[in-house]
Amino acid sequence: MRKPFILAAALALTASVAVAQPTAKSNPLNAIGAWAQADVAAAMTASLATPELQDQVGNACLAEIQTLASLIQAHPLPLTFHLATDIEYARLDQAELNRICRNTACAQVWQDMANAAQALAIGMLPFSFTSICAKVPVVGLTITTPASATSEGVPPPVVPLTAPAGN
Repeated sequence: MRKPFILAAALALTASVAVAQPTAKSNPLNAIGAWAQADVAAAMTASLATPELQDQVGNACLAEIQTLASLIQAHPLPLTFHLATDIEYARLDQAELNRICRNTACAQVWQDMANAAQALAIGMLPFSFTSICAKVPVVGLTITTPASATSEGVPPPVVPLTAPAGN
């Protein structure tokens, strides 16, 4: 008599766990991504709003940051319990952080901010753009073949990876 009850309880527990797993769309962290993307869009608008005072450097940096904000909104980390997707979005976030770190406009914006903090007697910032960027791992996004693997010493062209059909 207890077997049907145990089976029903196990099925109910399995169903509740499956329903409780967060997804990118239901994750509360998605609101952070939406807020970040809206904030960056507003800052980009402000950077070019005054015809006599165009901040092209700030706008260029913000355009790069907007890509990161859209990645965060599409798939907020930490984990959503979809291991492959979480790993891939973490890699994409790291790659975008690397692009931001290589962007000379972002380095200039950070330096301007550090100079303003020092001039206003707030003091030196406890970290620098370079020190933050040094902590971001480099992520390879393309497949390359070593020159020694080809018969003529010229590597074949890189073929971009595409998402599976239906995504």
